[in-house]
Order: sequence, then C-alpha cells, then structure tokens
Amino acid sequence: MRYGCERCMICCRGRVNLTEPDLSLFKKKGLDKCIVSPEEVNRYGVTAPFIRFKQDGLCSFVGEDQKCRVYANRPMICRSYPIMVSAGLENELIVDIVLRCPYANLSSEPEIKKSDIEESLAISARSIPDQLVKSLEYRGTLAAHIRAAYPPALIEKSHRLRVIDDAISLIGRYIKEGETTGAVKEWSNSVSSASHRIIVRRDNGEVGGEKQDNDILKMALEINEPIEDEFSKERWKTVFSDIFDVFLMRESKLMKLPVKVGWKVRLGNKAYGWNSFRKLEYTKDAIESIEDYMRVIVRRASFQLSAAYVAEYLVDFKKVAIVDYSLNTIILSNAVMPYLDPLSRALAVANGNGEITKEDVRMGISNIDNAVITGLSSRAISSNIINKLDGIFGKGINQDK
Repeated sequence: MRYGCERCMICCRGRVNLTEPDLSLFKKKGLDKCIVSPEEVNRYGVTAPFIRFKQDGLCSFVGEDQKCRVYANRPMICRSYPIMVSAGLENELIVDIVLRCPYANLSSEPEIKKSDIEESLAISARSIPDQLVKSLEYRGTLAAHIRAAYPPALIEKSHRLRVIDDAISLIGRYIKEGETTGAVKEWSNSVSSASHRIIVRRDNGEVGGEKQDNDILKMALEINEPIEDEFSKERWKTVFSDIFDVFLMRESKLMKLPVKVGWKVRLGNKAYGWNSFRKLEYTKDAIESIEDYMRVIVRRASFQLSAAYVAEYLVDFKKVAIVDYSLNTIILSNAVMPYLDPLSRALAVANGNGEITKEDVRMGISNIDNAVITGLSSRAISSNIINKLDGIFGKGINQDK
C-alpha cells in the first residue's frame, strides 16, 4: 500500500464518523456543538454520529487557511487515514486502504510503513475494542453457519481470492466500445454460470482444487451469452442524481465540477452531446485499473460481509444452491460498474481525452469509493442484490440442491 498526502483536502469533505472516545474528547474540549447525531438526519445507512460539514462540503474544523483547527484532537478516522481496519469473517482484522484519496496506492507515492499500519491497528483497538470483538464473534458465527448449511456459498478466503483474482483478469476480454456496464454483467453471468454448472451440478457441491478452479475459468470463457445493455441515459440520470458534483485534478489541484444530465450532459459551464461519452473506449491501462480496483474491493471486510448476507438469505430462505464466486461477481457488476463507468467517461470528456485513461478511472474511483464502502457496510448494496435475485429465483425455488 502506498500513500503520500498532497493536501488536496478531499478527505476533509463529506461525513467524518466519530467513535465513543472521539465523542468524549470533543465534549471535554467543548467541540460537541459540531457533532451531528444519527437521529438528526434520519437517513438510511447513517448509524454513527459525525462532524457537521459546511455548505461547501468541507469539515467544520477546516479553517480559512485550509488547515485543521483541531488537528491535535482529530478523530480516529483522521488519525489512521487512509488506512481502515475492520473485522473479517475468518476471525481476523483486515487492513484496507481508502481510495477516496486520489493519491492513495499510486505507484509514485511512498509505501506506507509497517509502523503506520501497526499504529492504525492500535488506534482501532483502543477506540472501538468492544465493537471489534463483537464484530469478530458475530461474523465468525455467520461464516460457520453458512458453511454448515452449504459450503460453496462461502469458500475459504485464500481459495476464493485466488479464483476471483483470475476471473477478474478476464474482464478486459468482454469490454467493448460503449458497452462497459453490460460487458461486466456478461462477465459476471459467465463466471456465475460456470461456477454453478461445475461445482453444483458436476461436482455435487464439493469445492475442489486447482483442476476445478481451472475448469470454471475455462468454461466462463466458452459461455457466450451477450447482454443487451445499451448506453443508458437513464442510468446516467440515476448516477448523477446521487453524485451532483465530480471531483477532478487539474495541475495537481482538486477541482469540483457540477454535473447536470438532461438533453445534453453539462459538465461545469460546458455542455456535451451523448455521443461524446458513448464513443469513448478504455485504454488497456484503464481496464487494468478497473480490475485492480475490483481486487481491492473483494478483499474488504465489508464486501465479504455483504456476500455473506446474500448467501445466508439465498441458502436459508430461498433454498438456493449458490456459489461464492457467483455472489462476488454479481456484487461487483451491480454495485461498481454502473457508477464507475459514467464517472470515468465524464472525467475523460472533462479532461479533453479522446479515450478513457487510467487517470480518468482512478479519479472515478476517488469519486465513488466512499459510497461503495458505505453501501457495503450499511447493507444497502446487499439489500439491492437480494431484491434483484428475488426477481430471478422467486419464492422457495430449489436450484439443484
């Protein structure tokens, strides 16, 4: 993991959640007037108090000189940024990096020191010890329950990641001009179908070794089930109704670009026809950046938990024989690309590029990463996936189990 602070202040925008020790310290220092409780906003997914932010989206504690006025007493999340520590499903703590920061994990930035990671773990252990212990216990119990009910629904992590990493490497073979979201859904369907045919039907629910893994990947490439998912103006309207402004970098400075979608797409004070976005193709490096981001996501504890929630629902309530690989690809194709593709295209046009570059994708990731983390953590994404699967499986359908 790499990180170097360039003072772009993107991390100072939006919601900064507070832990119990943060709250105690703020009250002691007389800073509690800037605290917003979950009850005040009454919004789905808001479960923790947070720092009130200003009209421009910046944290209330950012001064006119653009420096933090409470730096010595800053919250835990700020002290450990961009490192994030959370409980996994295998009785372990997972160290993740928040990609909201456009400089996080860039090859040009210095490696994060082991001592910094250890300090973040220590901060988490001191700040939310009970929460971490309870999370580990609950998630371990959930994992054991799913595996007892149907082992392929939650495959051991190192095995799952090995197969999913290789499957993600296939995405570039599906992506074509103007069809990216549909192409990734086609990839997901191919991997899902191959996983089900081999593990559920051929091997009767037994999770095998290298040969089975290779057979799944080989069959995924042989399945040809194109998805009609044309460039959708409605999808763009949905995306940019959630994301009003796009952040981009110009000469190493962070800029906020208002976006309005209608007959044309307005980026800042310029309007562009739909063909300006539809015709763009991804460079090879840009596709690799998408694949790298997906590899980061599938390692997150929140992603594993979302997959486990969906698996539990399908196995317990729908009596469906579902395979972990299938859940992984379904979540990636439905929760990531419908947002990342429009943002990457908008940034490419705003930057005057005739193609979508890895820099456009990386900045697109900066714009959506917080929403992805929040959606996975709050069950919003798993609930959305369950609703989609309900339409497929109906009630009580048994899929070869």
